[in-house]
Amino acid sequence: RPAFGFTGGGNVSAQFGFHRGFDLYWSNGRDQSDPAAADHLFARAISHLSDHPFSRAFYFLQTYHVHAPYQPAANLFLQTPQSQAIGKIDFQADLGGIRGIFTPRPREFVETAVSLYDSEIVAFDSAFGAFLAALKARRLYDRATIVLLSDHGEEFRGVLYLV
Repeated sequence: RPAFGFTGGGNVSAQFGFHRGFDLYWSNGRDQSDPAAADHLFARAISHLSDHPFSRAFYFLQTYHVHAPYQPAANLFLQTPQSQAIGKIDFQADLGGIRGIFTPRPREFVETAVSLYDSEIVAFDSAFGAFLAALKARRLYDRATIVLLSDHGEEFRGVLYLV
């Protein structure tokens, strides 16, 4: 069976050996800074499935979509409880990077950060739903085994205890 990997790069890039065993391993080096990363990932996978109609194949799809910086589309941000957008959260500037994640923040900042994060989850859910609909339209869904995993949620560490 052929195996294909489409990833956001970073910690699962070929430079760390993750490409081994795949017939094709594609990485998007801009995934983490792309507000539509999941849309692009799933569109690429559907395009590949359409161009290569294998009866059996393995696809590994990975994205950093729900990851800082949070830059959700305005219509998705408005679906969350907090509607006073600050635009995005910059991990270095707003949170102080790794060394600053335990620094307490004002309640309003925390609520906005959590709302932006929640909005990114809504965006990913929308993209994943469209991917599943595309599989159904191509009559691949009923024959597929789909495993959805997350390595962690966003921690916000010391930021969240103020909520």
